[in-house]
Amino acid sequence: MRVALAAVFLSAATTLCAETVSIRADYWAPINNDPNEANKGIMIDVAKAILEPAGHRVDYKMLPWERSKDGVADGTFDCIVGALKSDVDSKFVLPKQPWVVSQQTVYARADSNFQQITSVSALSPFLLGVSAGYSYGDELDTYYKKNIDDPTKIYVARGNRPIRELLLRLSTKKIQLALETNVVMDYTISSTKLNNLVVSVGSPVKQRDELFIACSAKKSTTKSYIQLFDEGLPKLRADGRFAEILAKYGIKDWQ
Repeated sequence: MRVALAAVFLSAATTLCAETVSIRADYWAPINNDPNEANKGIMIDVAKAILEPAGHRVDYKMLPWERSKDGVADGTFDCIVGALKSDVDSKFVLPKQPWVVSQQTVYARADSNFQQITSVSALSPFLLGVSAGYSYGDELDTYYKKNIDDPTKIYVARGNRPIRELLLRLSTKKIQLALETNVVMDYTISSTKLNNLVVSVGSPVKQRDELFIACSAKKSTTKSYIQLFDEGLPKLRADGRFAEILAKYGIKDWQ
């Protein structure tokens, strides 16, 4: 009887503590896919694998990146996914470990015969496409912000799916180069069957991108979510579920 009552009380406590965790971001497959797709993206799958066993529900919707960040910063939403440390400030809280590691890479038309781009200064002669509100790390951010008002050097794509726009402009020769982290762009090129049209032409920076889920410092629930994330990711790695999630998107663990 005592065991039964304890189970009832535990169930009630779990229900009372259950929260709906709102996650927002623009379309950035395979980090986060369309909410209506069967596979919702690496970081949404990881968030669900950690939060749902704890009794929480994930509410994931797409919004333009700048609106997503603003909404988390002011406490309207709980978290964004796919954030670099350079994307966020003290209004956000990150877990200890990134959920994806990638590399900032430059892409061009396959028939453009570009030499490998191995430095930021090598971008200067070309019209480079970037996505509104994205951070590409300190060195690249400094370059595109310095040239943001020069239409011969920087084009900014906006909306829920800016990478698709960059690929369209690249394929129609309206821009010469597009900048994106390789996990995302390689997946997009493959899924849109542009493999023979758009190719990587190198990375202008050496450091890897560590991509995080970033949650609102204004919300009282954030501390408990971050604790779940810090405890949950090692468990997912240990039992093989993290590798299974990555494999769905054709990616291997970087560790």
